[in-house]
Amino acid sequence: MSRAAHIRNLFGPLVRRMYRIHVHGSSSVPSTGPVLLLCPQEGILAVPAFISVTPRPVHVIANESLARVIGSSGIENIGGIPISGPAAIDTQNRAAAALRSGGAVGIFGGNPSPGWLVAKEAPVVVPVIVVGDRGRVLTDPPRIGSQVDVFFGPASTPPAVGENRKIPVVPNRSEARFRAEWCRQIVMDAQEQAIQRTGGSQ
Repeated sequence: MSRAAHIRNLFGPLVRRMYRIHVHGSSSVPSTGPVLLLCPQEGILAVPAFISVTPRPVHVIANESLARVIGSSGIENIGGIPISGPAAIDTQNRAAAALRSGGAVGIFGGNPSPGWLVAKEAPVVVPVIVVGDRGRVLTDPPRIGSQVDVFFGPASTPPAVGENRKIPVVPNRSEARFRAEWCRQIVMDAQEQAIQRTGGSQ
């Protein structure tokens, strides 16, 4: 069993005991094959809430608030991939290797940009929106017993660039930017739907 799977099995019940986790649309996540899950939330509970309900093990690239609290070693301990260096080159290479082996990777917050990964590995992309992932500040958890909603948006296949063009081994900047903008749009669409379903609160 992978560390990501072990943490999900161990950590998930604890989080669900502490919070009322409501999950929506988890069937959007393919059960096999490379999947990139994109969650824009910066709150400290976004990653734990996600781990508690994700239908498959995920190598997470945590947002800044969680990384600030538990550090790089803590991210490694939960089966994640810590951010390393300003360009996060090693982080993205590790994420690409996980996708190439048929795994699932989740990027939380805004770093690193998903464009290069999508251009290089062409995984299925699923947006994830977490509502109620923070207290008064990003590094404060919400009140124990409060409701946290985790929305999985529809799975999308990355668009091709050019006619019948294969994904390059080393994507250029234009291809990475094109796919980063595509990712941003599907995440924004998912966030709007999540806000509508929660009555306008996010």
